[in-house]
Amino acid sequence: INGAITPPAGVAPIQIGMEAAVDIDFNPGFRAGFSYYLNKCSDLVATYTHFESDTTDQVSVNTPYVIHSLVNHPGTRAAPSNFLAASARLDLDFQLADLEYRALFSSCCKHAIYYSAGVRYGHLDQYFNSSFSNSTTTETVTSQVRFDGGGIRLGLEGERYLAKCGLMAYGRSAVSFVGGSFRGRYLQNDTLQGDVVIAGMDEDGVISMLDLELGLGWATADGRFRVTGGYMFSGWFNTINSDEYIQAVQTNSTVSVGNSLAFDGLVARTEFR
Repeated sequence: INGAITPPAGVAPIQIGMEAAVDIDFNPGFRAGFSYYLNKCSDLVATYTHFESDTTDQVSVNTPYVIHSLVNHPGTRAAPSNFLAASARLDLDFQLADLEYRALFSSCCKHAIYYSAGVRYGHLDQYFNSSFSNSTTTETVTSQVRFDGGGIRLGLEGERYLAKCGLMAYGRSAVSFVGGSFRGRYLQNDTLQGDVVIAGMDEDGVISMLDLELGLGWATADGRFRVTGGYMFSGWFNTINSDEYIQAVQTNSTVSVGNSLAFDGLVARTEFR
C-alpha cells in the first residue's frame, strides 16, 4: 500500500500494486491399478491415484511503500503492522483409492458401454505458510487443513470404435460421495512475542466429487494393448479450503462446509489386458 499512513476511519488504504497470492499451477500426478475379470461381461477394478503440488511467491517493496498481511489475525498487534518483505508457500496434495464392480451394459462391433459401482477412500492435505518481515520483527502464519473419509462411487463409461485400425473415442464419468472429517490448525508466531494465535478445528462433512474425461485412443487388433489420451475435469464440492479456514479463524466464526476445489488437465493412459 501507499506508505505507513493510517487512513481515516472506514477508508481503506490505497493499493499501489497487485495482491501477492500463492496459486497452484499445473503439476503431474499418476493413477495405477488393475482389474480382475469375473466373466466376459464384468470385472473388479482397483485403482490408486496420487497428486502432489506446491507453489511459492514473494514480494518486497521500498519505503515509503509497505506491505500489509491478509492472513494475520486482526486482533493481534501485528495486524496493522507495516512490512517490507513477504513470502508464502502452498502445498495441495491428495490420494484416492477406489474399488468397484464394473459390468457391460451394451455392446456391438462399434461401441461398448459400461456401468460401475463401488467404494472410494479419499485423503486431502492443504498446507499454507507465510512470512512477513521488517527491520524489527518477523511474523509467520501457518495453516493446515486435512480431510480423510470414505464413501460410494458410481460410474458410467463408453467407447466408440472409429475404424478397423483400432482407433476409438471414449468418455468416462463418475460421481462419488465421501464422508469424513476435516481437521484444521492455525498458528501465528511473532519473533518478539512467540505464539500469539493457536486455533484448531474438527468438523465432519461429505465431499461430492464429479469426474469427467473425454479423449481418443488406439488398441491392437486383439485388444490386449491400449493407449488413450484426453482431457479430464474433477470437481470437489463441499470442501473446506485453506483460505476459507483462515478467514474463519480471523472472524472467530464456525466454519461451514460449502467451498469447492477443481482439478483439470491432460491425461494419458496405457493398459495391458
